[in-house]
Amino acid sequence: MDATDFDNYWISSPMRDQILAVPNLQIDRIDGVAPLDAQLGVADPRTVPDMLFEPLFGQPKHTKAALSTFAILDAAKMPSLPELLEMSGLQHRCLFKGDAYDELKNVAPWIVRLEDDNTFTRNLFTRSGVPWHFWDSEPGIYIRSGGTLDDMWKHFRKFTRMQDEKRKWYFLRFWDPTIWFDALTLEGCELAHDLLSPSHGSGVDCLVVYTATQGSCMVVRPPTVGARHMGKNALAARCLTQADVEILRIGMLCPFAREILTQIARDDAAMLAGLTKSEAETRILATVMRLHGYGFLTVDILRELCLQDLFLGYDFESEDETGQLMQICRSNLSEAEKYLGITKRISALELVKYG
Repeated sequence: MDATDFDNYWISSPMRDQILAVPNLQIDRIDGVAPLDAQLGVADPRTVPDMLFEPLFGQPKHTKAALSTFAILDAAKMPSLPELLEMSGLQHRCLFKGDAYDELKNVAPWIVRLEDDNTFTRNLFTRSGVPWHFWDSEPGIYIRSGGTLDDMWKHFRKFTRMQDEKRKWYFLRFWDPTIWFDALTLEGCELAHDLLSPSHGSGVDCLVVYTATQGSCMVVRPPTVGARHMGKNALAARCLTQADVEILRIGMLCPFAREILTQIARDDAAMLAGLTKSEAETRILATVMRLHGYGFLTVDILRELCLQDLFLGYDFESEDETGQLMQICRSNLSEAEKYLGITKRISALELVKYG
């Protein structure tokens, strides 16, 4: 889905004015990125794909100080990540500390300062049949900054656990690149601005995210090179706004909306008759967003309800005069899922999770 599709979805949204009030990020998209192979027998193996070397290890002309490259990696996607980092020879630190570190270090986010020509770095961008090559795992996000690892640790720790405007706590999985890849295309993604904001005197020059399934990469910078966004929460404790949560929900659900649309186009193409590709994408995304709001958390259930929506009409559950459809939508979802024998849940829903 592209920015036009998102604009279509937000035309009638009460959040639109608030979202669009924040200046656009600068986003350069790189398509056609292919991972490294195992490079067996190569005398001088590459560390990253050629198309990603400049954004990840090049030194931009507009920066005075040399930039370092950091990754925030998800230990839940990389088995034995703490041990791999210990053997890598690279500076690293878990974003959790105290009891959270003791209990969750094997599924926690870790920040590491990457170096060119390092085996661990190379393995992040390699695809093969062995479990220590992680390209397809999409394990994290990448940051360029003139700061130190401690600077980056202090900055990004602020986003691991956040309160909303009603003082409810959330764990925020901001290091998941699949969410950002879609959310960043929305104008006014204020949380992304805050991730790029000054931190202990050292700002983040850019954020690099890629999606293995699409073979695309995004290089994201603040609105003006050399000028940092100072949002309304920059100097105070940052809280999640309703707009933040809605944008993250879109980013979280877009990959699943695409999966559902692909299944429908393959198995039930007649249901999409009369819709252009853009209209179908927008319709399915809007339907998935609405039904997810009821609490449906599985791809299979969402797909079946999207088919009902296409057959009966948008917002079909509220048009039923008997109220039975709405009652089903608001029924005990765990019992409904158990009845339907559905177990495949959307794991990315942990992006925003109650603390």
